[in-house]
Amino acid sequence: MKSISRFTAVLLSACAFSSFANANFMLSKSTPLIELGKTSKADIVTVLGEPDVKRSSLIDGEQLEVLHYSYILADAEPAITGAIATREQGFIFKDDVLVGKEYSSSAAADSTLFDLTKVKQVQQGLTQQEVEQIMGKAKSGYLPPLAANEKGYSWVYLADQSQSEQPSSDLLVVEFNQLGVVTATQFSSVKTLD
Repeated sequence: MKSISRFTAVLLSACAFSSFANANFMLSKSTPLIELGKTSKADIVTVLGEPDVKRSSLIDGEQLEVLHYSYILADAEPAITGAIATREQGFIFKDDVLVGKEYSSSAAADSTLFDLTKVKQVQQGLTQQEVEQIMGKAKSGYLPPLAANEKGYSWVYLADQSQSEQPSSDLLVVEFNQLGVVTATQFSSVKTLD
């Protein structure tokens, strides 16, 4: 199985380089136009404008390109007291085709926080529908080569609270086979200590 840290969280790694200067965006407004396995870099730029960060990465011998967008919501209520409401979106491309998208929001209106107590309920053998009943709809996802299963896909639950008094990042990757059955899960939680 591919490691959770193999590419994860374009958002987390790009944060350090981001100016949070892009125009405001919401996942729900751009999602219908952005589809894994079909969307190109030009399509993304047409919808969201130029990214904060562009970079290339070599992952398991595959050349991947990343576009990263971020925005501080100065007037929005954060999901967690003491945090700054932000939205971040990362797009990962192989041969100019979207193979990964990562979305994180710390705004109360569209927060990507998820219930950590439910993570252990997501187990091998569950269906896509059962995972959605437990965790809700994933706002991020991967196709191969980012997904571990060559013919499958991954749902990604990402909650990044890096702009808060107690910075943390929680990540759950749920791997599915081509039949929509869970083959593996990986969970990572990072808390910054004072």
